[in-house]
Order: sequence, then structure tokens, then C-alpha cells
Amino acid sequence: MDGFVIFIILMIVFQIGVFVCVVTIIVTKAGKGISRRPLAMEKLGGRVGLELRGGESRYPGNPLLKWIRTPYSLNGYMGPYPTRVYHYVVSSGKSSTTYACACLTISNSRRKQFTLSREHLFSKVGKGLGMQDIQAGDRRFDEEILIKGNAESFIRIGLVDSIKDKLLDLFEARRSSGTIELKKEELKYYEAGQIADDDARERFEIVLEILVDLAASFDVFETAFS
Repeated sequence: MDGFVIFIILMIVFQIGVFVCVVTIIVTKAGKGISRRPLAMEKLGGRVGLELRGGESRYPGNPLLKWIRTPYSLNGYMGPYPTRVYHYVVSSGKSSTTYACACLTISNSRRKQFTLSREHLFSKVGKGLGMQDIQAGDRRFDEEILIKGNAESFIRIGLVDSIKDKLLDLFEARRSSGTIELKKEELKYYEAGQIADDDARERFEIVLEILVDLAASFDVFETAFS
């Protein structure tokens, strides 16, 4: 066989070998990160009574891909409401952001929707330009919390003082950058980042308590005005 042809074949074999090694290293390192048990989430589940699920290998028979595992999540009920705590990724162009989310399934026959978040510079500028948000009728609360949606009556009636105090603690004292949202049958809170430390775990404990209170208040509102 011509020496040049042999050289080309050896180069191809070498490049394939390098490619396989690189892929193996990348997948193995990524897999070890994915397979690491989420201790903060597990502790959160133990404190609020939700079950940790996930972590099973997606490809148990493939030595290169066996480290890729199903996502972890917390599942169960908070009061009467089916509840799930999980992470998801939103991609935009070449970048992506991981979000942590707590979600309750509730009844929302009137298709009300709203979002609650902490006031920020742009929202205050918007108010100055005449953009409207929902007012709860509490000066301190309205100065700190931005509310949008079509659930004006619920916001004014259903947000009792105890819920407002917890929301202020979440968004003002703890400086949460997340959002509470009611859309269709999902009442949820989401924030950028992961539940990976005690600060996030404690914040989500408070979040789940707030979501349950909001869901119960919304149930009363739905029954009274149905």
C-alpha cells in the first residue's frame, strides 16, 4: 500500500480516537455534575413533605451516556394542592439561564391571571410615564410590590394582611428577584438560579407557604364570586 495512503489512514484513525476521548471526558464530567444528588432540594422536601424524584440514568446500557440522568424534582401535595418543585432552562441565542420553580395546581375557572414581583427601576420609570399596575390599597405594599394582570378584585380582597406581610418579607427583606404568577391552573414562583444552598432552600420554604396561602385565599374568592 502506498505510504501516503497509510499516513492518511493513520491520521484519520488518530483524529477519531482524539474525538472519542474528548467526548468521553466532556460527557463524564457533565454527567458527574448532573448525577450529584441535590442535597438542598432533598432537605427542602423533607421539611415541607415533598418527595424527591429523578436521578435515574437515561441510558443505563451506554457506558458513554450512562451519567446522563433524569432531572430531580420534588413532588407531592401542599395542603390539597398538587405541588412540584423543579428546575428548567431557558435558552436565548448562545446563552441559557437555569430557573428554579415551585408550582401548585389550583382551580381557576374564571381564568384570572396575575404576576407579583419586587418593584425595580424600570417599573418605577414606567409608572412615571403613566403605565398602570394593580394597587392593593396598602401604601407600603404598593410601593414595594409590582402587580400586573386581570385579577384586580382578588388582589384587593384576597391579599389579606398576613399574605402581604409574607410577600414583603420575601421581596423586600430577603430581596427575592423572582416572580409569583397565576396563569391558567398554575400558581407558581420562579427565579433565576438553582436550589443549591441553604439560602435558596429557606427562601423556597417561605415561597411554598405563600403559594399555599394564596391558593387557599383564591379558592375562597372563586367560591364567593362564582
